[in-house]
Amino acid sequence: MRTINTLIAALVLGTAAAAGAAEIQIATVQYSDLNLAAVEGRNTLDARLNAAAAKVCGNGFTLQSKLEARSCQRDATTAARTEASKAIRAFGTQQVASN
Repeated sequence: MRTINTLIAALVLGTAAAAGAAEIQIATVQYSDLNLAAVEGRNTLDARLNAAAAKVCGNGFTLQSKLEARSCQRDATTAARTEASKAIRAFGTQQVASN
């Protein structure tokens, strides 16, 4: 089973955030069912990464928490896309080796 594990630093909102505490969460995104050689497969993986980041980071309720959630999502998807790029390159290498 191929997965991408991404560490996401999600700010704990409320009093913990005011104290400067952060919570580390992990989102696992599976991609073994995707054909990463195809644009559709890569787009599906990207959508899964975005959904995982949104789930872990949340959306926020106040303006400040919404800004923090967006920042968290942006950082998380950037890190996840780096891992996804490695998986896509590895998938391409496997495809060439099997031919």
